[in-house]
Amino acid sequence: MRSFAFLTILLLLLGPSYAGPSVVFKSSFLFYGDNTEFFEPFRTGETILGQQGKGFFEAAVGPDGTLRVGVFYDFRSTTDQQVIVKPVLAGEFRTNTSRLIFGALEKGGKHGYLEPLSVTTLEFTRPLEYGLQWLLEEPDWKVDAFLDWHQLNTPSQPETLDYGFLLKRGTDGRLWLEMQFHGYHEGGQLYSVAFRNNWAAALGFKWKAEIEGLGTFRLSGFGVMSGDVLSTNLDEVAYGGGGYFRAGFQPPWLPELFVGGWRGRDFFFQEGDMNYASFNATKTFYRADRDYWEVGIGGTLPLGGGILLNSESRIHWVDEYFAFSSRHALTMPFDLPLLGEKAPQPEVKDPSRKKPSRDHAQP
Repeated sequence: MRSFAFLTILLLLLGPSYAGPSVVFKSSFLFYGDNTEFFEPFRTGETILGQQGKGFFEAAVGPDGTLRVGVFYDFRSTTDQQVIVKPVLAGEFRTNTSRLIFGALEKGGKHGYLEPLSVTTLEFTRPLEYGLQWLLEEPDWKVDAFLDWHQLNTPSQPETLDYGFLLKRGTDGRLWLEMQFHGYHEGGQLYSVAFRNNWAAALGFKWKAEIEGLGTFRLSGFGVMSGDVLSTNLDEVAYGGGGYFRAGFQPPWLPELFVGGWRGRDFFFQEGDMNYASFNATKTFYRADRDYWEVGIGGTLPLGGGILLNSESRIHWVDEYFAFSSRHALTMPFDLPLLGEKAPQPEVKDPSRKKPSRDHAQP
């Protein structure tokens, strides 16, 4: 691993000498802390504190191609001081509205899923993913479809991967219809270590309206289903579902106040927040009918130069249990053009309108 990291860093240093007509060095740093005080059967509380950094050369290859080469690190603030270093290698082909990515994916970890389909801590614990991804960005259509490999099939371990898509259709600029699908697979044809196909799907809407002088209102509602195919992990409970809603109000220049709720039965998804599930993470506790509520306050504050500060606090009611959580994240980007003109970039929205990372009421 050390020799691989050394060769990758050497490639970064020598990259500009062999680059094409347009090369940009891009980097982004994330300082994060997430604390959940959960003392109930479904999800265990934890504190995640650390720093992440990503730096890579991005070179234009031909009129529609882009090559990215770099490194990613994650330093978790613990007594053993573990540092994770991974390569950033990706090839991309794009049109005016579409992007096809091979290698290191974008929007790693959560991809904008609802909490039942993807636990929010994946933004910090799995920020870098590898596989295939197709992104579509049009005025009335948005798509994020991906395949992310976790583990290859070996005699002692099954292959593991997750995959899915988000499909959004805009109507009048305020209302978006949305379909989400997320799958998790364990198995492999070479070695029969284990086999599992767990999936979850959601269908619903997200609505946002800005009222002059008052602020922004957001509302979302989804029907959610889950399935666990050809697996004995859930005591033969194969299918489940529930209803999800979220409402929020954000006055001008103030954080958003929001409330969310869930009513479910026999729902379980491996990648989702266990507070929404009928089984706990180890599948040793089961309650068919579930109720989950939360209220919170949070938002993203632009500090200039592309720097964003996101802070959020929540109060949770997990059936008869009470809990609270908070999270804070500071993002600092840095780009440095090296050769030629800056490589073509996807459209970036005004950061002053960037939603909090857990805000699901805005497309």
